[in-house]
Amino acid sequence: MGVVGDECIGGIEDAPTGAVMGSKNLKAIIVKGSGGINVFDPEGFLNACKYAMRMCCTGTADYFLRSASSKRSPICSQSCNVDCRIGSLFFNIESKFSSEKIESHQTFCVGSCWAVYGPHGGYEGGDIKVPEITGWNPEDGGVEIHRLCDDLGLDLWVLLVFQPWFVRCVELGIKKIGDLYLNPRDPIWFYNLLNKIANREGIGNILAEDLRRMTDTLRQKGNLPKELIKLSEELEFAYGFPAHREGRIWDPEPMPFWVVSALMYATESRDPTICTHASFLHLANLYLDDPKSFYLKFKPVAKRIWGTEKAFDPSFDYKAKVAVWCQHRHVLLDSLPLCDFIFPRVIKPFRTKEEWLKAENVYADVEIEAKLFLTCTGIDLSISDLEKACERIFNLERMILISKFDRDRNVDEQVEPHFELPCKTDKTRLNVRIFKKLLDEYYILRGWDLKTGYPVKEKLRSLGLND
Repeated sequence: MGVVGDECIGGIEDAPTGAVMGSKNLKAIIVKGSGGINVFDPEGFLNACKYAMRMCCTGTADYFLRSASSKRSPICSQSCNVDCRIGSLFFNIESKFSSEKIESHQTFCVGSCWAVYGPHGGYEGGDIKVPEITGWNPEDGGVEIHRLCDDLGLDLWVLLVFQPWFVRCVELGIKKIGDLYLNPRDPIWFYNLLNKIANREGIGNILAEDLRRMTDTLRQKGNLPKELIKLSEELEFAYGFPAHREGRIWDPEPMPFWVVSALMYATESRDPTICTHASFLHLANLYLDDPKSFYLKFKPVAKRIWGTEKAFDPSFDYKAKVAVWCQHRHVLLDSLPLCDFIFPRVIKPFRTKEEWLKAENVYADVEIEAKLFLTCTGIDLSISDLEKACERIFNLERMILISKFDRDRNVDEQVEPHFELPCKTDKTRLNVRIFKKLLDEYYILRGWDLKTGYPVKEKLRSLGLND
């Protein structure tokens, strides 16, 4: 049985699911269940939930740096009482494209870029320029365009890829592509573009294949500047997935954060950062706000979790270990499942910067997941046991990629050129020699063959994957 359900940001995570369902002509079937789920230790589970809530009450680790807004509310789930300041609710919006009035609508994560005028993102360096994403305010059609994207089943990342690319076309003097006149910051133009893509009308037929394939098609016709080809490659450098949380085009992740991200991008098949917000990448915002204070406070946390304070040094050393840990925690959150903006709880919740600065010990509890799992199921697994299970899953996924999609080290190394672009905050970058060394360290920790990137038989057997 499969479940497809995600109202807030359906376009982001369900796009691959939607593509598979569409290609196989599958239909959604709704079945109303009966009965309930037995909890092994109801009282213990309730206490574990209360404890988890105390540790997670602010949602994101950088909560106090996020501005409060009357439009923001905990919206992921009807039972979520964490105000993470990431989602937004909009009420009584006058429609720009019809006579209908939108009584309420919600956005989350990158979805908010559609309904809140920017600028967002933007980058210039390494012979490319990525214009800022603007989106549109609710009264200008932002909420309605976001809703249309959801209704059409399109990926919400389409704004973060197509708008800057088309804006750059205009900046370079290109006013038309195929039958499409370019005006990518205009809400009516973008509203119509989404319909063209969904219905494969005109240029929308090749746009539906996404930016990289569209530029490949246009490149064969010989009518695209090299800069625009390179821009498309950088906007979707990770096997076609839009660039973000990589310290360049989208988010400000300085070293060491982008180094960990680079290793995850290299060794996964889709957005590797989607479940690593709380485990590592959101910590970059605390670091950027006050590097000295954060470094002093986080060193003992790094030693406790990863065995060395150097795991957080602004260098390339010890980052493979952090990447592996983040990937296992990604699998754990997907498996239980739990919210990746809250778990794992690396540092305690702080509502104000003053609380943060006064705290001597900021470590929270990265074993909350085991407490919840035990009291709910009665299965007594330590956090080490759970991480071992996650390692088994990750290696099984790797073997599927190898068997079905010819994944190997050569493929992993294809993301390296993107990280030769200078980081937007500290100008650090990779080169081929450093990246190969990082990948060697990662493969050794994983128990993968250094030449092929395949898990060795001994490693698979140790994980119980004998067949």
